[in-house]
Amino acid sequence: MLRWLGFKERTRGSHHLFRRNGVTNLINLQREGSKAKVYQVRQVGAPGRRPLWAGRREAVSLQKYEVIIYWGNEDQFFVAEVPELPGCMAHGSTPEAALAHANQAIQLWIDTALEFGDPIPEPKGEGPMPA
Repeated sequence: MLRWLGFKERTRGSHHLFRRNGVTNLINLQREGSKAKVYQVRQVGAPGRRPLWAGRREAVSLQKYEVIIYWGNEDQFFVAEVPELPGCMAHGSTPEAALAHANQAIQLWIDTALEFGDPIPEPKGEGPMPA
């Protein structure tokens, strides 16, 4: 559907990043088998709106960007979100797997932004907030 709407696709590993001129958010889809996760469908259906999730959240630093890892009850996977890079998300069956996939997603996000001449946000580098 995104290709039909004029989005260009870049792929690295299991990540499929979609970008279109005039749309500020990049859309990052990481399939599990042949299905997208619920958080990914929400990302496509409601751009700019952060999904509401119940579950544990923790923040870690990766490549100087903050990565938030939390359990997604609806998906039954750990979700890794990079708030400073809009649309940059990944998932995994463990927090470590989600973080590894987030690392791939960050690099793909940056490579895509460079290809299209889009600005790359500077990492805030403030570290995790107290729980």
